[in-house]
Amino acid sequence: MNKFINRQKQAWGNLKKRPGFLATVVATMGITLGTLLCVLTLAYILIVSPLPYPEQENLYRLDNLFVKGENEVLGNYLIYPAMVQVHKRNEIFDKTTLTFDGETIIESDPLQPKIYINYVTPEWFSLLGAEPFMGRVLESSESLDSNNPVAVLSYNSWQTLFASDANILDKKVLLNGVSYSVVGVLHQSFIEPQIRHDGQKTDIFVPWDFNPIRQSRGQSWQSPHPNISMFGSLTRMTENQASQTLTASIDEVWQGEVFGVEFWKGYRVEIELRQLKDVILGDFRKTVYLLLAAVSGLVLIALANISNLFVSRTAEQQRGLAIRAAMGASKKQLFLTLLAETGLLLLISIVVAILLAQAGFSLLQHYFALHLPRVAELSLNIFTFTSAVFIAVVLALFFARLSSNMIDYRQLKASLHSSGKGAGIQVSKKLRKTLVLCQVAMVFTLIFINLVIFNESIGMITRPLGFSTENIHLLRLNTRAKSAQEIVPVIDEMTKRLNDLPMIDAVSQSYSPLGTFDLISLTSSRDASNTMVEFIPVDNHYFELINQTIIEGNAISEIDVRDGNKVMVIEEPYAKKLAPDGSAVGIRLTNDENETYTIIGVAREIQIPGKREAALRAYAPFSPDRYRLQILLKLSPGQALEKESLIAMINNIDSIVRFRSEESLDKKQRELLFAEIVTVVTSSVLTIVSYLLAAIGLYGVLSYGTQLRRFELGTRMAIGAKRKDIVWLVVEDNSPSMLRGIMLGVLILVAIYLSFSDRLDLFINPALAFTFGITLFLVVSISLFASYWPLRKLINRPVVFSLKDSE
Repeated sequence: MNKFINRQKQAWGNLKKRPGFLATVVATMGITLGTLLCVLTLAYILIVSPLPYPEQENLYRLDNLFVKGENEVLGNYLIYPAMVQVHKRNEIFDKTTLTFDGETIIESDPLQPKIYINYVTPEWFSLLGAEPFMGRVLESSESLDSNNPVAVLSYNSWQTLFASDANILDKKVLLNGVSYSVVGVLHQSFIEPQIRHDGQKTDIFVPWDFNPIRQSRGQSWQSPHPNISMFGSLTRMTENQASQTLTASIDEVWQGEVFGVEFWKGYRVEIELRQLKDVILGDFRKTVYLLLAAVSGLVLIALANISNLFVSRTAEQQRGLAIRAAMGASKKQLFLTLLAETGLLLLISIVVAILLAQAGFSLLQHYFALHLPRVAELSLNIFTFTSAVFIAVVLALFFARLSSNMIDYRQLKASLHSSGKGAGIQVSKKLRKTLVLCQVAMVFTLIFINLVIFNESIGMITRPLGFSTENIHLLRLNTRAKSAQEIVPVIDEMTKRLNDLPMIDAVSQSYSPLGTFDLISLTSSRDASNTMVEFIPVDNHYFELINQTIIEGNAISEIDVRDGNKVMVIEEPYAKKLAPDGSAVGIRLTNDENETYTIIGVAREIQIPGKREAALRAYAPFSPDRYRLQILLKLSPGQALEKESLIAMINNIDSIVRFRSEESLDKKQRELLFAEIVTVVTSSVLTIVSYLLAAIGLYGVLSYGTQLRRFELGTRMAIGAKRKDIVWLVVEDNSPSMLRGIMLGVLILVAIYLSFSDRLDLFINPALAFTFGITLFLVVSISLFASYWPLRKLINRPVVFSLKDSE
């Protein structure tokens, strides 16, 4: 034990004499390993760690697919009556729950804050192990068809919306015209599963019976809805057995319900089950693997740099090691001496890394809560600490072994007698070339991948939308009206008053182009083809307000809106599908309710921020029986929306209409592009860091090689070699290793593509050649810099300095 302590003291004493070496190693390894620990822990939470729910291995979500033939698939939207039927019969699952999530406002609060609400059956709480902090959760008396208006608050909403009111269980909240008695507050430790939205945080849970589509979709087998979810615990049969059983029973009923509907001819229903863990993770698994690959590349570059430092450090320690060898120290003892120093360095580095990892968790939770699944579970845990210890031990042994392998024990003892002249420890030429090759290959691979990702995301950010979001706001309303006819005059009056406000340029009773489009089926009169398209109802001001161009025919007119004419404007891609060689204007389209619309115009295609998939879209006037609960407002330049005045005006028009929420389309656009913006920043930082680390590493290796050749190069200069000849000679000698490194990098990229070609085809485009050229230029430039820079002292000073044994 005393020997161990003495070695550590000696190691610390030696390191203190070289603060630059100490700071470089700790900073490089601390930052690099901190990033690695952060990403490793994220990967562990997302991919390996079980969900924090009692029966997580048995929890499955139901997906409803509409399949035609072998390849044409529509869906994953659930059919309301089918899911209610599965829940009530409960023949397959041990327990199931229905959920419907949405937004609303607390009408009983004077500020009427917007909240996220989830309509659930009582089983939701038991399946997820959601325990109350106070009161209770929903129970059997609040199950289907009980119509018992009670509410359970999340812990966060109890704190923020109700100021941690200790008497909250005696209070009521008014939501969508219904007064709910608060019966409980969920425990702070409960983590809500993000089934439909990353960062999903429900504020208030109420019984399923009060969901807003019960009346309109409750009996409809033709109108699936995106907000419905269903999951349950499955132990009675296998996943495949359950899927087959449910598919057979639901498809049989569904076929009878849609018989005679032209659009659904040839379709069948298929029910798939997915483990809840896979649902929550979604497509993020490949993102995690990419992050791990990128960070691993940085770590490898950093290790190459630090290896070079340790190699130089060992050469520097030659005399001290020789004295120990002369005094009887064995090879093992010399290894332990080196290990004491590398172990101490890695211990300090890993402490720094753990602190940086914790800071990384906080940043991820603060900025990525809405984009990363399970991010709330990120924290320092046993996996983080175990990984940190393992990495520290492995790297300490690696660096100690690397240093000890440089030592020729016999030559080391002899060097003491010869005062070290001509017998110093040197890094072999083969090792130097290997270090150069590896660093060039790694930096080429990382820079190319990051530039490809950067270009793809920049393209998404700068892609023209095809419409304007500037100064446009979306106003959402709530209503207690029992029919659309009751609310339409009120909305018309509201629209008139809004138009009279001096700060508003235009008003449109239309849905937002950045919101959720309905999915409807339309059958063409020209060839009887049927297509599922995205659809939103609009009025005659919509296209002008958002600056969406009509490229053929006419837009929806005031008469169309007033008389409820069955007309439709479609976007250009849908028009080309309907009439590849002619005009789509005049074609008649029939929906699944046998309503026939005539196409009167074709609009330019719009692009939804953050979405890569193209979509077919259609627009039609609001029908008289449809609620108009969204209004677009375009403000005059330089004007701001006075929210409090707006709320007061809306709420004073008629008691059946209440303000729900307001959002800027500019802000919504930035939110939808957030993931792309983060990708641009991340790929930029990784490119710059990779470039700098490679520059440092290559400079270190090539500088060492140049110093070994100082006498040779000085001799060449003495007999007449010019400066450019010396530079060319060194570049020529280094070129084979660099060229092999570039070729290895290309082979790595090809291997990556061949392994994941189905996922990487998205990135294959003509711009790839330009990206390759930029990558090649950056790698070559850094290689030339690393070759030239160490030569400056030799070629810019008198030859005599190069010919001296020492300076």
